[in-house]
Amino acid sequence: MSSDLLVCLACRVIEPGTISLQTLERQGDELACKCGQRYPIVRGVPVIGLPAAEEVPLDAARLLNATDDSELAHLAHHLSTYLDAHWPPRGPLVDKLRELPPVPLTVELGCNVGGALAVMPGDRLVGIELSRPTSWRAQALLDGKTVPYLRRVIGKHYEPAEAQGIARPATIVCATALDPPLIPGRFDRVAALNVLDSVTSPLQLLSVIDALCRPGGEIIIACPYQWASEERLASADPAAELVQILRGGEQLRATYTILDEAELDWTLRRNARSLVAYRIHYVRAWKGS
Repeated sequence: MSSDLLVCLACRVIEPGTISLQTLERQGDELACKCGQRYPIVRGVPVIGLPAAEEVPLDAARLLNATDDSELAHLAHHLSTYLDAHWPPRGPLVDKLRELPPVPLTVELGCNVGGALAVMPGDRLVGIELSRPTSWRAQALLDGKTVPYLRRVIGKHYEPAEAQGIARPATIVCATALDPPLIPGRFDRVAALNVLDSVTSPLQLLSVIDALCRPGGEIIIACPYQWASEERLASADPAAELVQILRGGEQLRATYTILDEAELDWTLRRNARSLVAYRIHYVRAWKGS
């Protein structure tokens, strides 16, 4: 795990006319800053700006007695849904990502279980993921390991399953996509796939994407616009609004040239009797001035 792109949130200053950043150094099972702040590394994943916590063990028998709104039930359902959907990586969005030209440095905000990072061409990959249990599994899968999980059958009934990893030069960081501990302006490609409609502030996420991308780099945004929070793009046509923002809206400092735009199908398996189909708006854009 390389930490030269990771910065300390405790002493970071990014203001108009002032940027002060301290990168982190690994010391045992922690990342340390010269200011004295330390961040834990849990199961190979740095946890930065979030409380460190161990996972509630997943067990099929325990799930039978768990309430539907329990942390255990939510975690099991989430992992079942996304590991099943993204390992092995497949689908129209994955086909788009496989066709991308390789770049030196890529970051994906909200990388979930790491399926997109497994296929995006590039020399070095960074993933930011808010969920600790999800980030641990993403790192293991991108290390090429086999990850066991519970695949939902119906209701509270789950069956054992496995996801086979694909070894990639990837570093997963457990942090929020709205305030990632990364050096701005360093990334050749910044991706946010099916996350814009899941964060508390979509416009803030767009600002983060813009800040991380270097001039001449590219961004990739994919979204079904199934808003999970009250704040959202205001238009009745969020796809057109997103493109307008990228092309020169007041929300971003840079302007972008659209390189590719498409509508893609995305299907998630909820259980043996339920599939949810989405229509994803996909945009790839080049960062100009």
